[in-house]
Amino acid sequence: MSKMVKRLKALADKTRLYILYLIAQTDECCVCEIQELLDLTAPTASRNLRILEEAGFVTKRRAGKWMYYRLDKMQGNWEKLRTDLLQAASDSDDNPDLTDKIKAFAEAGCCSTSRLTGDKRES
Repeated sequence: MSKMVKRLKALADKTRLYILYLIAQTDECCVCEIQELLDLTAPTASRNLRILEEAGFVTKRRAGKWMYYRLDKMQGNWEKLRTDLLQAASDSDDNPDLTDKIKAFAEAGCCSTSRLTGDKRES
């Protein structure tokens, strides 16, 4: 029962839903991209990603100094629930700015959101 509660709590937060939506739209996201696109601090992004990972919604991989997150395969109805939630988020006009940012992000590619924001940081 505690796994179910952990998963439901993970889905009960708007920031985590936005993170899941962002990852679903891009297949895989670097933490820095999640921070920039959702305007999150590093600790906030990391904490929310950890909660999603512990609940089984995402998995991570390290590539050099970067950590990348993608949706993890889930069992049974949890996969359907996540898919339905992401579809509902896609159908919603709750945050049209995020949809536009994601489209621009997809064109810019991984770890290159600095091109979107004008940031001069090296990729």
